[in-house]
Amino acid sequence: MVKIIYFVMGLVAISVLFLAHFYLYTRFEKLFKINKLLLISILSFLTLSFILMSFVVRNINNPFTDALYSISATWLGVFLFLIVGFALVDLIVFGFKLAGINLVYKTFGMIMLTLVLVITVYSLFNAEHIGITKLSFEFDNLKKDVKIVQLSDIHIGVIHSKDYLEKIVENSNKLNPDLVLITGDLFDGEGDVSGNNISPLKNLNPKYGVYFVTGNHENYFGLDKALKLIKSQNITVLRNEGTYVGGIQLIGQDYPEQEFGNKTKILDGININKSAVSVFMYHDPSGFDQAAAKGINLQLSGHTHNGQILPFQLLERIFIKYISGTYKINNSYLYVSQGIGTWGPPMRFGSKSEVVEIDLKAKTKE
Repeated sequence: MVKIIYFVMGLVAISVLFLAHFYLYTRFEKLFKINKLLLISILSFLTLSFILMSFVVRNINNPFTDALYSISATWLGVFLFLIVGFALVDLIVFGFKLAGINLVYKTFGMIMLTLVLVITVYSLFNAEHIGITKLSFEFDNLKKDVKIVQLSDIHIGVIHSKDYLEKIVENSNKLNPDLVLITGDLFDGEGDVSGNNISPLKNLNPKYGVYFVTGNHENYFGLDKALKLIKSQNITVLRNEGTYVGGIQLIGQDYPEQEFGNKTKILDGININKSAVSVFMYHDPSGFDQAAAKGINLQLSGHTHNGQILPFQLLERIFIKYISGTYKINNSYLYVSQGIGTWGPPMRFGSKSEVVEIDLKAKTKE
């Protein structure tokens, strides 16, 4: 059943891509005098380029295939900006036409293309800039302060490599944390990743250690291979289990291996100690309602990337309850990280790459 769902989704995605690229073809024709056959050939190749190169880099890895994958991933972002841009130009021109004013399509089209170029360059640089998000939570049942650094959605693979991970580790160590918690999607699933690629993780130096839970991309990468590599970096993997560290109860749960039709039971069979502060690591923020009902103090998640680039933020806010930032139900908190890496387009527009510094503070008694 799952394979059928993936097959249908693939067909729908390819169909949508072809239609959208045909739309771009009709719009480029209005702006430029380009050989039709050449334009159709280029856009037809670009339609399937990302899907094709995703398959290629899973089987063939060299600088050439990696470069083609990076170009196809970047085009995916540019393509989205162009679709939105041309749609806005069409609406503006049509709106003025209804009012009896004829605008020159080419003028507005060229302005839009210039804006797309500027937004593309900004988005590429913005994705590489790592910001620090500072949070603070106060709890009655915490005996001493604990500083946590949350790292999420790094997506090590073709786009984000060892050099980027070194920068992340450097940012984390500057914060001098007691704990580093990696909430899934360390791997992207595209390209060949070895222990050397993630070796900077050994340089993380928190007082009480580094802990990890799986995300959906560990499943794409190969769960057994991912866990073996992670454990080789002296990182503790929490798989549907809890432990006590730094005066808190730390609990981790796997991302379900079956994504569709799966009804995951959150914290099933795990006893939550109400006398200690409980921190729950779970990649998908959708489990927060269940976690809050069971009395978790703080859930740390990722997964959403805060939409990563427009217009996906708008779509996520329609379909996803917890997209980014801090949420509260009764005495339970959730923080959804925007992540540090990217999936698909190496861009961020309307979101940011963040290392999250979380201060858990013992509430002072008056």
